[in-house]
Amino acid sequence: MGDHTINQKKQVQEGAKALGSLLQKYLKTILDRLLTPVAHLSTLGKSIAGTAAVVAFLCAGLIVFDASHMAFETGNGAVITGKTVNVRQSPTTKAKVLTQAHKGDRFEIVGSEKKWTNIRSLDGKLKGWVANSLIEPKTGKTFVFRYDMKGYILVLIFAIAAFIVALRLTEGEGSKD
Repeated sequence: MGDHTINQKKQVQEGAKALGSLLQKYLKTILDRLLTPVAHLSTLGKSIAGTAAVVAFLCAGLIVFDASHMAFETGNGAVITGKTVNVRQSPTTKAKVLTQAHKGDRFEIVGSEKKWTNIRSLDGKLKGWVANSLIEPKTGKTFVFRYDMKGYILVLIFAIAAFIVALRLTEGEGSKD
């Protein structure tokens, strides 16, 4: 290795050490701030608060990784622009209403005819017609985030409530360890 390469390697190592100690300092500060509210709790309070925090953390993870879906949609799509839109069996206002779509709902465009667009739900379960004036065609790549309610949000709320109750129950009691 040449002198230039050795000097670069030393600079990288020094920079990594400096960054590591900076991160360590900030992590310690963050942990101290997070743990301060529970420092005065009794053993029972710490147990309740700790359990609630773990449950809340797990629920947040489940919401992000299990109940949600992030994707890039490509191709011919459409977004409903009307507040509530009838999805009809054929391209006429006299046709049977199959269901209603709501502002922001996304569909795939199957075809079109004059003032109507034939759409299909992204899961493929619904197909019908909507008036062109009630949708906005989307082409190209679009980032989409979807969330399916699976009960995790309720558990998360209860965990946060348990954490708050643990703080309130032992507030002012001091540590009984």
